[in-house]
Amino acid sequence: MNPAQPVPPAGAASLMRVEAVHGGYGQLDVLHGVNFRMAPGELVCIIGPNGAGKSTLLKAMVGLVRIRSGRVLLEDREITGLPPAQAVRLGICYVPQTGNVFPSLTVEENLEMGAYVVRDQSLEARKDRVFALFETLKEKRRHRAGALSGGQQQMVAIGRALMLDPRVLLLDEPTAGLSPLYTSMILERVRAINGQGVGVCLVEQNARAGLEIAHRGYVFTQGTERLEAPAERLLTDPGVGRLFLGGAS
Repeated sequence: MNPAQPVPPAGAASLMRVEAVHGGYGQLDVLHGVNFRMAPGELVCIIGPNGAGKSTLLKAMVGLVRIRSGRVLLEDREITGLPPAQAVRLGICYVPQTGNVFPSLTVEENLEMGAYVVRDQSLEARKDRVFALFETLKEKRRHRAGALSGGQQQMVAIGRALMLDPRVLLLDEPTAGLSPLYTSMILERVRAINGQGVGVCLVEQNARAGLEIAHRGYVFTQGTERLEAPAERLLTDPGVGRLFLGGAS
């Protein structure tokens, strides 16, 4: 499927940018000179083998891993090493692959936790917007999140991030372990979120499905970007198809 929203124009100003970043965990660098960019309103999909640094890049962008050199920018503001709480206040929301809900809290309480920095009276309106996007959650608003299916828990996690009206949404493997039905539902909602103007960076194990909703894609191997191109071009690239898409395209 092609994205319903228009492709951001070539040369558009960057919403987020990563420049020559080296970093990782403790004394171990996982990222080796990574460069990345995302334009306003763009949906970017990152694919590649396990251990390639995809998830680590998202964590570096939101301040969860050490950056030894290089820099991260939000528009023209450098945010390298900014604490995650400050990144959230700037509108950057990160949804990890696992451990992304409070299992003992209800769906509604999880969403309210997502708006902990909101100081106005818009809490109910924010919840209504999430429920409009994920109608299943409205029906289960008083159910404990830990009792939901994996796909429904992912909806809660993404919905909680949306409670802050993010400018940037970083999604780490949101369809991992989900059924084909929930995989399709989650990716359709991600595309809808992007269609509302939110910049989205998606790390996705289902490479073909992720690229099909994206404007542009990156192929990561060994801790850096090896290929960057419009998503449609990656979908038809024979080498990418053979290695990551289940056969030549």
